[in-house]
Amino acid sequence: MHRARNGFVHAASAVHSSEVEQAIASARELAEHIPGRSAKASGVATAVADIIDIKYVSMWLQHAENMLRKGLLAFAADGLARALDGAITRTKPRLVDRRDRRLSRNERDRALRSPELGLRTAQEPLARAIEGLSDWVLPLALGLPPSGYAATRATIGYQSRMDMSGLPVPVDRPRVEPTADDVRRAAASVSIMIFQLWAAETLEPGKADDELIRLAQPFIANPRGISAGQKGVYTPHPDRPDMTINHEPA
Repeated sequence: MHRARNGFVHAASAVHSSEVEQAIASARELAEHIPGRSAKASGVATAVADIIDIKYVSMWLQHAENMLRKGLLAFAADGLARALDGAITRTKPRLVDRRDRRLSRNERDRALRSPELGLRTAQEPLARAIEGLSDWVLPLALGLPPSGYAATRATIGYQSRMDMSGLPVPVDRPRVEPTADDVRRAAASVSIMIFQLWAAETLEPGKADDELIRLAQPFIANPRGISAGQKGVYTPHPDRPDMTINHEPA
């Protein structure tokens, strides 16, 4: 496990996915020695959650695996999306997925184009080149080929842009419901990507993580409401029980 991390961080060498998987397997074996914990009942997501020191990301990895174990595949995929997006937003320097739906089209345009109207046409080819390059650079930075990253996102989707006042935001799910095999593959891919970021020492906890973790606990215990993709279902806020978040009470 440490050889994989040291090779990535100190020798500036890429870490093959098989090495990452071996490191994760070693962590699972070590977990057998933790009182009250059986690694045999744990999957790759929980193993990575135990390794990294970013509690917010670990929380969603563990939640995703719990949902997968219960056969709640959509909730498991949502948890993986929250874990991956949570890791990406906690990178230093910051990685940006231009397809992240939390970024509006106008915001993406402003990030890629000059506001001066006269320069937009001239800079359009450059903007398109940057967009195409980002589709390669981000997956490779996360340790996957672009096709593998796209396949993972096709299963788990992205967190939405909705403001939930600290509660877990909904996930923009793909139209096709995932299968158990889809979610298992996505769990392995997401775990490898998050492990790579941790190994590169690029992950930092967010300033509001403790509060976000606290607010997420009712949802973790009982996924329901708009955060779980249900329409017209009331989600009580832990600190504001009168809050309906723009949808009707059940």
